[in-house]
Amino acid sequence: MLLKQSTAQTVVIGPILDADGVAVTTAVIGNISLAKNGTAAALTTETLTHLASGYYTLALTSSNTNTLGILAAYVNNTAMSMTVFRWNVIAAQVYDSLVIYRDWE
Repeated sequence: MLLKQSTAQTVVIGPILDADGVAVTTAVIGNISLAKNGTAAALTTETLTHLASGYYTLALTSSNTNTLGILAAYVNNTAMSMTVFRWNVIAAQVYDSLVIYRDWE
């Protein structure tokens, strides 16, 4: 998935599972870490909201997406597991030329 550089965006991650493979419905932002193009980045003011069955929305800030390259989200709690999610952060001009928005209003 492509993300626009320096733009706040909401993504879906999960499922987050416990050691028995049961969906975790109580994860908090402190359970998730980011790597921006291979460098660890702190999550502090973002919002993590449970959707259902261990899936969450993660509201990324423009500070999370300000580095070009791969942005990865992973679980940092040893009692939980989740597939690492990776996005390509690309320059705003390139993103705007590739992604077409329709105004249906």
